[in-house]
Amino acid sequence: MTNLASAISASAIGAKETRRAMLGLVAMLTVGVGVSLGFVYSQFGKAQFTPTVAKQLVQASEQHRANGDHQAALAATRKATEMYRRLMRLSSTHYAPYLAGSLHLLSVRLGEIGDHAGARAAIDEAISIRRQLAKFSPARYQAGLEQSLQQKTHVDAVARGDGPTVSVANSAR
Repeated sequence: MTNLASAISASAIGAKETRRAMLGLVAMLTVGVGVSLGFVYSQFGKAQFTPTVAKQLVQASEQHRANGDHQAALAATRKATEMYRRLMRLSSTHYAPYLAGSLHLLSVRLGEIGDHAGARAAIDEAISIRRQLAKFSPARYQAGLEQSLQQKTHVDAVARGDGPTVSVANSAR
């Protein structure tokens, strides 16, 4: 579409036609985004699509953990993480911080059940995302990056048998 936009020049056609052509391009982009959103919505349904549900799953994970049900907490966190992955396909800029936080929490939950390799993979992905975010806005994202780095240190220590089994970065999201 960039080639199409560059092919439309003000010198070739009048300002009115240029404006009409640009509005046409905007309309095509809008329809394309609408079709994409409609596809995602139709594939996953309302309950599988909304960011609110992902946030509610994170809250449910916290509640399950508080009740001592680590498996249910892990399941809720996995679902939230998958939802944020889907949402990232629509707007990576908007949902990257949420995915990073969900991956951090997934690392904590996996560590709680003793899956150190899974915890390490999740926190490594969270750190990767948070490093990218911190490059663009250090003031906003540096603290989250530091918390994930602490979680990684904790996961490594527990895997070696050097650390406590309860995460010191448990609530860091």
